[in-house]
Formats: sequence, C-alpha cells, structure tokens
Amino acid sequence: MAYGQEYSTFRSTAVTNAATAITTGTCVVFGYNIVNRHTADIFVKLYDVAAASVVVGTTTPKETIQVVANQSVVLRDGDRGVRFLTASSVAVTTESADTGTTAPATLPIIHIFYD
Repeated sequence: MAYGQEYSTFRSTAVTNAATAITTGTCVVFGYNIVNRHTADIFVKLYDVAAASVVVGTTTPKETIQVVANQSVVLRDGDRGVRFLTASSVAVTTESADTGTTAPATLPIIHIFYD
C-alpha cells in the first residue's frame, strides 16, 4: 500500500465468541487497535474463513492476538500485512487455545485496518 493511502476499517464493539465478518472476500490486514475492557485477558482470533463457516473452538484461527486485561494493543504494519485468501472474520474468547469458546463478560472495542 502506498504511503498516505487510506485503509478500509472494520470497527465493532459487539464481537463475541461467535464469528463476525470483517470481509467476505480476500484482503490483507495491515493493523489493528484492540481495547480490552474486560477484567481478564482476552484472545482475539482472526480466521481465513467466511464468518458463517467458522465454528469457534473447532475452526483453527489464522492468528490469535492476546490483549491483557484492561489494556489495549495497537499494530500498524505499513506495507506488510497478513493475507486472507478466502474471507476474514473475527471472534473473541477468554482462552488462548484454539479450542476456547468462552466469551468475555465485557466485549472489546476492535478496529481492524485492511485493504
């Protein structure tokens, strides 16, 4: 992506342990800003699968991002990024394992920057 070019942005305060679509087709995720408002760590799971086909706890995430309790994590990756070849979707659990399915009691604020 060229310097100064705008990214598309996914923003939600309602992502839980059921997958939510970021895109319905291919994309490259260039960064994120995730605010954990929960009193325990959360794990944001990104899938290279359409949201309707994700079974949280069974489908393997492409990437898992840990966000410490009451903290935020920000990544802006410039011209590099993570390519999603099918679709991109996101879910949040309180367990780091791919098999985790428990939703946090307080949902995070999630911004994902993609092209």
